[in-house]
Amino acid sequence: MKKNISAAIRKIPPLNTLLEQRGLRIKFADEIALEQNKSQAQTAAQSILFFTAHKCASVYVGEILRGLTQSAGMVPINLESYYSEALGKTASTLSKQEQQVFQAMFKPSGYFYGPIREIEWPLPSLSPYKILLVLRDPRDVLTSLYFSVAYSHTVVNNALGKNLLKDREEAQAESIDTWVIEHAETFLKRYQFYSEHLLPDPAVCFLKYEHMVLDFSDWFEQVNHFLALKNISSELQSKILSEANFQVEESVTAHKRQVQPGDHKRKLKPSTIAQLNKLFSDVLQAFNYPVEA
Repeated sequence: MKKNISAAIRKIPPLNTLLEQRGLRIKFADEIALEQNKSQAQTAAQSILFFTAHKCASVYVGEILRGLTQSAGMVPINLESYYSEALGKTASTLSKQEQQVFQAMFKPSGYFYGPIREIEWPLPSLSPYKILLVLRDPRDVLTSLYFSVAYSHTVVNNALGKNLLKDREEAQAESIDTWVIEHAETFLKRYQFYSEHLLPDPAVCFLKYEHMVLDFSDWFEQVNHFLALKNISSELQSKILSEANFQVEESVTAHKRQVQPGDHKRKLKPSTIAQLNKLFSDVLQAFNYPVEA
């Protein structure tokens, strides 16, 4: 009898695992409800897609948009985080059936989806959606990402954490110049996708990270004008404006390490910048970033 009880106890997941699973169910309650066809938006407003890239203040902008859209009765959905954190999936590991489920979670009205940073996900046809695109100079993105991977990303004790730890060790073993060149192609593909498929569309609103940092009130006004959401309280608007703060003291271990434009000029060798300028030449021109070092 005691052996049977012991065997049963060993099958029970550890308490920290149970708490983690419960926390994920709470965090992704809207995503789970949508996946199970139990979600219902409170508005028929056109759904919004927020496209961006890593190190473009994507979390911060996503939280602003989440607050605004939720206040307007929309349901905020973060599929990238749900699939990676809760399901342990990446775009490349989805089966055909999982890809179909992923696409089916996009609804043309009542929902806000974002941040969407990786264009490898099986996205639906974009024509039914209102699309906001926020990007940063890709040379600054690569510079900032190096410091995040090498020093500031939180490493947790799970499969995702093991990958982050491996990435950290590899980044710290290389110079920043070597690392950014090795990872530039990944971001080139994403920026090329945006420049070819989103930027030419007059219905897509493209706003720069640099504009947000240097003139947040004007940037935020343009966001509000484009979203055209109804019933947004003046209190929420004022709160977002009052809490915007881009004055930080640089620290390699801080998540918000350095926010001012042009950091690649301060951190990378001239030869590295020249390589990036050549590689991203068409992209920099398309998004109106200066090509000179």
